[in-house]
Amino acid sequence: MRATLAVLATTAMLIPTLSVTAFAAPSADPTSSIPPNAPTAPALPKAPEGPTGKPTSSAKPTASGTPTSGAPTSSAPSTPAGQPDISKLAGPKLKWAPCEGKPQLQCATTLLPLDYSKPTGPKIEVFVAKKVATGKNKKGAVFINPGGPGQQSSRKVISFAETMGKPVTDQYDVIGVDPRGVYPTAQARCWSMKDKPDYNAPKFPLNEAEAKKIIINDDFERAACDKTGRPIIDHMSTANTARDMEMIRKALGEKSLNYYGVSYGTYLGATYAALFPSTVGRMITDGVVDPIAWSTGRGKNGSEAPVSARMSDSPKVTLDTLKLVFAECKKAGPKACPHGDVVEKDWENTLALLKKGPVKKDVDTITYDQTVGEVLSSLYDPESYPSMIESIHDMWERLNNKKEKSDKSLSKTAEEARKRAPGGVPDAANAKPDKVNWGAPGQEKPIEPSTPPAEGSKWTDTFGIEGVMCVDTLNSKDPMNWWRYSNTDEAKKNPFVAAWAWSSSMCANWVGHDKHAYRGPFNIKPANPLLVIGNTHDTATPLAGAKALAELSPGARLLTVDAFGHAGVNKSTCAQKALQDYLLQGKLPAEGTVCKADKPIFPTKK
Repeated sequence: MRATLAVLATTAMLIPTLSVTAFAAPSADPTSSIPPNAPTAPALPKAPEGPTGKPTSSAKPTASGTPTSGAPTSSAPSTPAGQPDISKLAGPKLKWAPCEGKPQLQCATTLLPLDYSKPTGPKIEVFVAKKVATGKNKKGAVFINPGGPGQQSSRKVISFAETMGKPVTDQYDVIGVDPRGVYPTAQARCWSMKDKPDYNAPKFPLNEAEAKKIIINDDFERAACDKTGRPIIDHMSTANTARDMEMIRKALGEKSLNYYGVSYGTYLGATYAALFPSTVGRMITDGVVDPIAWSTGRGKNGSEAPVSARMSDSPKVTLDTLKLVFAECKKAGPKACPHGDVVEKDWENTLALLKKGPVKKDVDTITYDQTVGEVLSSLYDPESYPSMIESIHDMWERLNNKKEKSDKSLSKTAEEARKRAPGGVPDAANAKPDKVNWGAPGQEKPIEPSTPPAEGSKWTDTFGIEGVMCVDTLNSKDPMNWWRYSNTDEAKKNPFVAAWAWSSSMCANWVGHDKHAYRGPFNIKPANPLLVIGNTHDTATPLAGAKALAELSPGARLLTVDAFGHAGVNKSTCAQKALQDYLLQGKLPAEGTVCKADKPIFPTKK
């Protein structure tokens, strides 16, 4: 149910003067789904047509390709209708301290409003990490977000700095603001004194009976969140995380917000650009989520389609890409890619067998949904493709009783892919500060984001993905609609249709309601144009998403990367150079530019 979109998450959005009080850093929650070495918070701080619209004006690049900046010329109000105006709120004071275990980073925690329409009301903790610019001629700061939703920006600061490159990090601080609802920023956690109905329910169903098992689990979790997940589940929209970033921008004294966002982080960027167009600096989106498909869907029945089923045709692109990988393997030859002549047939035979039911081999139980999900994860990272090919072949050999054990595990391949993919397993383990104090007005304390689990509770889980996705997006209220979308003729031919669709099944009748969620329009002219990057073979966020955002946002420039895997800057020196040129010089690539990947997916072996 939740696993596929978790791939995007793991493979893929005030206060015046502060007085000082002591605050002990909380320890990592042992029941959290976040790895046990996650950083603790520092002690200081398709339905109605979506709001598309064609751009009526655009930021014109100069002859050299440098965009002109300044206030947007569109007639958009400074604060969109129905959204809280935070323009007069003062930024918080941040007291930085070295992150424990990562002394090259500075960490802080501050208090920001739970509800920005009530800025003097309850506050939540927001965690921030910073890698200080290493050069003498500092230009400012660049904010980053690795996607998800549900990933900690603070724990990807180092890897994103490496991706952007030394020319950028010499001149820019790199800032990660953790999204609300995601540990350690006001984590969304739900629990129950009863046990979950069925721990063996599949991640996505092959028949109606399995669909109902998933729905029963979803109903249980939604009911638990309704009782224990507030107040944070009503304040987790991407728009509120964008407001948190705006407050940190003010705290840093930056005149504009420079930004590099990947995967879901591109939706966070697009939302920030729509809410705060006059402070948009040099913004790069990479591996792009179509903001209309995400928020409302397109066409008469757009919002009846599950959000995860309407994302730029990911299932079709996933299957097409897998077949292309098989073809490239065969083309590369047996030295570069063994089993190229049989792997596609191995894959088809494996799925046909597992459709009949799970197969037990030694201590392992191999299932259809797990196998499909692991290949989907592996496709995020082209470096994993050789291992994926061998793992598929070995799995079929094992299922066909031609091999007792396999040295190649598809689950290990998928895990390695998730680690290397943007937004994968975080890299700033133990990023907590040394002894620090934190500021708060008077005796003010942060509120509990949700009801703490009671002693004796039998089930608990975190909801960093669903808590954002389900309040951001319009979805059907009928849970069986997910089954209808995964029981089509197309779904019977393409195993990834159901895998994608059911990753958002929790959004049917989700109990959280954020009154300040933003669902467009996204065609508001920003002060500076967006650089929009998309891969030709990105299965998580297909190129269509980048094309959609580039068309929506006035003056945006599309850069295409001819590469496999999720996101482009980390796979192409050409794309990295385009990012650097924009951040350092404000120079956009020429229209129609296509960058190549640095290396083939199956390098020739000598």
